[in-house]
Formats: sequence, structure tokens, C-alpha cells
Amino acid sequence: MGAGRHGGPAISYLVRTVDRQARVWPAIDERVEEGPHAPWWTPNLERFRGDALNPTAELLGYLYAYRAGVPEDVLDQVTQIVLAAVAAAGVIESPYELMCCMRLAQTDAAPIEVRHALHGLLMPSLEAVDPNDGHLDLLRLTPTPLSFGYDVVRGGLEQQAERLIASQAEDGGWRPTWDAWNAEAHAEWCGVITSQAVIGLFAHGFVAT
Repeated sequence: MGAGRHGGPAISYLVRTVDRQARVWPAIDERVEEGPHAPWWTPNLERFRGDALNPTAELLGYLYAYRAGVPEDVLDQVTQIVLAAVAAAGVIESPYELMCCMRLAQTDAAPIEVRHALHGLLMPSLEAVDPNDGHLDLLRLTPTPLSFGYDVVRGGLEQQAERLIASQAEDGGWRPTWDAWNAEAHAEWCGVITSQAVIGLFAHGFVAT
């Protein structure tokens, strides 16, 4: 992603849907029932109404990358919300918040002061990760061996890669470990999980061409 690009409809959507008071994005909206989702995702659940780290930190990275289509007041105010949350945090325990912050930290277009603040929070957070956490995907958290944080999580990443390879199905794919709602959703998730597994294992040298 390159800074200065307009970003088209996707960035317009983010600008339109950010909470104008809280300057965060909700994890779900009132249309959640239109597609497959976890059974606990309901529009009335307060904790999904918005958070400064998940998904806001990751979405802020897209605003930086395509800032030509973003009003400066939106960019500045969301940045301040995220930085305040980063400053208030000690160690990020949620793997989902960790992923969002890592993606912002890995966004080249993000200002150096934002990445510097994130690095100060992320290093102890990465040192504390549990590679046995089923919600944590270290192959995606550090997409390549050159990614920020790779050296810190390398041991756990190798453990996860070994387990991932061992869990490959006979047809060469991978399956979701949860109820995927219906047969169509199950098939779609098999495709998503399999593609993520292959990309991650290849990027880290666990499979050859």
C-alpha cells in the first residue's frame, strides 16, 4: 500500500462509518445477521460497539496508506484516540488487539511517532504471547522473517508451524475448528484457512515451491 493513494470506495466507507464522537469503528454493525458469524456476535452487545485497538488501530493503517481520500480531521482524531489507548496499555493480552496493532506498526505509511509508540507497547506484548493460544496466529502476526517482531516470536512461530503442518487434512487443506454455521460457510472457511496456511508456511520457509 502506498501513501497518497485515494483508496476508492473502501476508504470512503471507513470515513463514513467511523463513530463521529468516539472516533473508533465498531467490530460489527446492525447487518451482522446477514452473514455467517460467531453465535455471540449480536448488534446489541456493548463490547462490539467500538474499540481503539480492535479494529480501529488496523483500520487507521489503511487511512494512512490511502490518506489522499481521508479528511485530515478524521485522520488526526483517530490517531489521537489510538495513541491514547496505546499509552494507557501495559501489555496487550488479546490476540486480536495484538494483530490490529501489529498491522498498524507494519504500515510503512504510518508516521514514525505512531510506529515508535507502538513498538514500545508491542515488544513486551510479543514477549508475553502464548504460542498455545488457539486465537493467536504468529505466521500472520509476522508475515515474513523480515517483519517487525519476528525475532521475538520465532520460537513460538516454529511451534505453531509444526502443529499446523500436522493438522493438514488428507486432501491437502485445513478445516475450521468451530461450527461454521452451514455447509456453504464451512466450505468458504476451508478455503480461507487453507490459503492462509499455505501463504504463511511458504513465507516462513516451511514449504518449498
